[in-house]
Amino acid sequence: MKKYIVSLILFSMIFTLYGSEKGGYPGSYLDMGVNAASLSMGRAGVAIPEKGAPMYNNPAGIAFTKNRAAEFDYFFLNLDRDLHYTGISTPIPPTAGMGFAWIHAGVDNIQGRDGTGRKTEQYATGENAFMLSFANSFLPRLALGVSIKLLQHNMLDMLADGVGVD
Repeated sequence: MKKYIVSLILFSMIFTLYGSEKGGYPGSYLDMGVNAASLSMGRAGVAIPEKGAPMYNNPAGIAFTKNRAAEFDYFFLNLDRDLHYTGISTPIPPTAGMGFAWIHAGVDNIQGRDGTGRKTEQYATGENAFMLSFANSFLPRLALGVSIKLLQHNMLDMLADGVGVD
């Protein structure tokens, strides 16, 4: 019986110590994947640079696009969450490419309550990532690309933003 109790305590401690990591991190919606082709390949969108969402998967892939492309994805997630992706890319002859993408994740209809538990009003929260990408191919199989991201998070009347580079 002591073995079971000790095992249960150790098991509980492990989940307690590592449980905080399960809450997620800022910008974790960017790690969910944005198109079916990449998700069906185990999120290996880097392997198909000329299709799909090159700004999201691999900014250097825009250099290999041959035609203008636009992609619009909408994911219905559980718990009233949603995820939107819009991406537009265009080649810049002879060896470059440019693209713009917008990713939005959010939750609507969050029921607010006061200190006594009475319903007050509906809330919403949302996160946005705006990406501007440029890439140039120096050799037939070598390209360098950069994405500049503007990240925004809004909840209630608060807005937080930041900038990132890939």
